[in-house]
Amino acid sequence: MKPEERFQTESETEESLNEKEESKRYEETNEEKNSYEFSKAVLSLDEKSKQILFDSLYSAISNTNQRDSVLHLVFTKAKKILRENGTLEGSPETDTEFSNLVSNLSSQVRQVLYDSVCSAIENQNERDTILHILFRKAEKLLAESGK
Repeated sequence: MKPEERFQTESETEESLNEKEESKRYEETNEEKNSYEFSKAVLSLDEKSKQILFDSLYSAISNTNQRDSVLHLVFTKAKKILRENGTLEGSPETDTEFSNLVSNLSSQVRQVLYDSVCSAIENQNERDTILHILFRKAEKLLAESGK
C-alpha cells in the first residue's frame, strides 16, 4: 500500500468515526429532549385532572398502601387521564406501560422515587411541584437505568 493510500484510508476512518460520534451525540440530545415528555404532559393537564391525580397519590400514601402499589396506581392513572384527554395515544391496555417500566427498576431505585415524593408531600410542597418531582424523577431514573 502506498503511503498516500494509507493516509487516505486513515482519514476516511477518522471521518467515519467523527460522523458516528456526532450522530450519537445528536441521538443522545434527542433522547434527552424526549425523555421528559410524560412529565411535561402531566404538568400540562387541566387543573381538575392534576387535582384528581394528586388526590389519588396523596390518598394512596395516606392509606399506607405499599410503595409499589402507590407507584403503579399513580402512573397508571396518569396515563389513563392523558389518554382520555387526548394528550397521549393508546388504549386501556397500554395504560400500565409506564408503570410496568418503573416496576422493573430495582427495589432500591423504586424506594428512592417513593421517598422523594413522600418527602415532597411532608415538606408541604405545592401540588404541581409534587407531581413534577414524581414524574420527572421517574423518567430520570428510567433513563439512567437504560429502560
